[in-house]
Amino acid sequence: MKSFISKLFASLCLLTGVSCTSKTASRMPIYVMPWYNSEGLVINVGKYSEALKQNTSVALLETARQMKEHLDQVPIEAFYVLAVRLYDMGEKEESAYWFYVAQFRARVFNGMLAEVGSIGDKGFELRQAFASFNQLAGTYINGYIGGNVDKWVQVIERAGETCKNMGYMGVPYPDIKFKPVAEQPAIVASVYKGLMELKEKISNEKKEIERIRKENGVNGKY
Repeated sequence: MKSFISKLFASLCLLTGVSCTSKTASRMPIYVMPWYNSEGLVINVGKYSEALKQNTSVALLETARQMKEHLDQVPIEAFYVLAVRLYDMGEKEESAYWFYVAQFRARVFNGMLAEVGSIGDKGFELRQAFASFNQLAGTYINGYIGGNVDKWVQVIERAGETCKNMGYMGVPYPDIKFKPVAEQPAIVASVYKGLMELKEKISNEKKEIERIRKENGVNGKY
């Protein structure tokens, strides 16, 4: 866990942008197929797919509210797409919150898989998808939220509070084999602990983060 935190912290602090970054783009230009593609706005994440295609902040924030009411029934990929779409609409702080909710639950998903499987297995494919969302969307979302360390810390804390008592991972994924429900609390606690350690590290290194971002010209890029 400490190695994960150190690597994540380093990557978040040193973000300098990617070649596809564009301030004029109306959508974050990423794709994680078959779940999401910004080209043509392809969304395939179950019940909320059509709602997530809406192009107003008000509509997407209402979708977010509905998803939160049924948090433990919603698949993780839908939370990632929600984060991307909120970013597209300029609701970037809420985007960051849902991105960290998705990350938290994805780490629990990974820890709860009874077997990882291989190409073609749903559990394996979702693990790969979550990693892709983390890398691709994370560049933009962390690039933005890292510009205000105080808000970043608040977002992480909110996400942790939302997820620390989450329900069984098998509920949104009944066709995937997970470890017994009795094993999940320890995994959730470990993920929560790691997230809170990351929050503390970010808070303690505020001045250094600000210095690095200024030197690298990241501020205002996202």
